[in-house]
Amino acid sequence: MSPISRRRGASRPAPPLVCRWDLDKTYLRSEFETIRQLLRTAFERGEDKVDVPGVAELIKVIREAADRRKQRCRTLFVSASPPQIGKAIRQKLDLDGVPYDGIVFKNQNVAYMVGLAFAIAASANFPAIVLSIFWRPLTTRGAQASMIVGALSALLLIYLSPTIQVSVLGHDSAPFPLKNPGLVSIPLAFVVGMVVSLVSPEGAAAEGFAEVQRRVHLGPEAEEA
Repeated sequence: MSPISRRRGASRPAPPLVCRWDLDKTYLRSEFETIRQLLRTAFERGEDKVDVPGVAELIKVIREAADRRKQRCRTLFVSASPPQIGKAIRQKLDLDGVPYDGIVFKNQNVAYMVGLAFAIAASANFPAIVLSIFWRPLTTRGAQASMIVGALSALLLIYLSPTIQVSVLGHDSAPFPLKNPGLVSIPLAFVVGMVVSLVSPEGAAAEGFAEVQRRVHLGPEAEEA
């Protein structure tokens, strides 16, 4: 028999079998009806988590069948949960005796992204609102400058933070070390609003502040009196 015939007759190894499971939908029961149930899932231990009946046994059977065929089998789990609960999930898989080769968590969770949105809104609005209520020298230009600088600085710091530079763009480090810009952008908006108001004072703004304070303490009926 020629070498070519022997090569053709030789059996090729079976291709690897890759099984990808959605951890939150096809393995763990993650239904919840209230906010309290949602928050409780973040603090559950491995033994407290409930799996979908039959899934653990199915994963084991697939793995055993691949082993009998001498076929490499890889079991991977994908989860939309934050990496912080990874320890409890690994405990659950170990308790169920489920063999797996890796778990992939998403980089950002919804709560964190909502926090960034609130940081931008607070940077743009909170300083101007507080100053307009409690600080008499605040002017229209000062309030406008505070809102513009607060919003733009929050957006800029988010872009320069590890959230974008490291997690999204893949850089080794970020120019701005904090993940939430509010610690810098909110105080900056306060300072800008006060400085602009002192540089360009408005007499009408001071009179308007006095009128607002009068209505706050005495009510709208004070004007009629």
